[in-house]
Amino acid sequence: MGAREIPLKAYFREMANHPLIVVHRGLWDHETPENSLPAITGTVSAGLAHVEVDVRLSSDGLPMLIHDANLERTTGLSVPARELTLEQACGLPLRAGLGGPDAQMSAERLPSLEQALDCAAGALHFDLDVKDPGEVERVAACVAAGPWRERCSVKIDAETKEAVDRLQAMEATTGVMVMPKLRLEPGQTERQIALLASADVAVAEVYADRLAVFAEARPHARAAGITLWTYTLDAVPSAGIRDSVAATQPDRTWGALISAGIGAIMTDRAGALASYLSLSDNPRPFEPSPQSRAS
Repeated sequence: MGAREIPLKAYFREMANHPLIVVHRGLWDHETPENSLPAITGTVSAGLAHVEVDVRLSSDGLPMLIHDANLERTTGLSVPARELTLEQACGLPLRAGLGGPDAQMSAERLPSLEQALDCAAGALHFDLDVKDPGEVERVAACVAAGPWRERCSVKIDAETKEAVDRLQAMEATTGVMVMPKLRLEPGQTERQIALLASADVAVAEVYADRLAVFAEARPHARAAGITLWTYTLDAVPSAGIRDSVAATQPDRTWGALISAGIGAIMTDRAGALASYLSLSDNPRPFEPSPQSRAS
């Protein structure tokens, strides 16, 4: 089957010079649960356009929003998510915020992916982080069968030609955009970007140890029309940049990432990043120092 036109790719290419904010698990807070319907509608209300949510399949093969393999942290019920039907799982109340034993139970229920997509009513791009790599094709097929296919992407690790072939096959079969995930390596970024470009990739989730590696990849990604997307989450910081620091030192963190060629930032501090972007001038391109080039 040949390549299919995917409008979301054109969007990312059109927005290549506009830094994008990706809201991690929706706009949750100490009361609003992560991966919940209010976290998603809150993202829409805040005027943001991109949300990352975590997805797993129920025992009857239907997608729901849940991060952990076990439901205990977010619902208090210690059972693997895959052992419940969608109806059973979606009847469970969610703990507030990030959950855990000290969190209060909220009035919200664990949502299905269908409920999440419907509540956004086409106002968001959903970055679907399917936690079990073996479930990505099934989730993509479920999305393709519904009305919001053009508002969703799934993602897979794509470090090899075989993985990129899988990406292309999934896009051809479902029409859902598949975002590659990879670690950028110093001295290898031209080759890595060329592999993605061969598959008509428009946006890639990337990680690097240092800002200089992003800067190395920047001209190759720009020439290929690929937006580089990364994250500044405290638990998994890219290039060592954490939200907790970025919220008070945005120029040295978010600004530095944008200058190094990052076009989309996933964050738990979306409000702070939005404020920074509305107030800041476009950062100058990041140029690694001679020392960082040699290191």
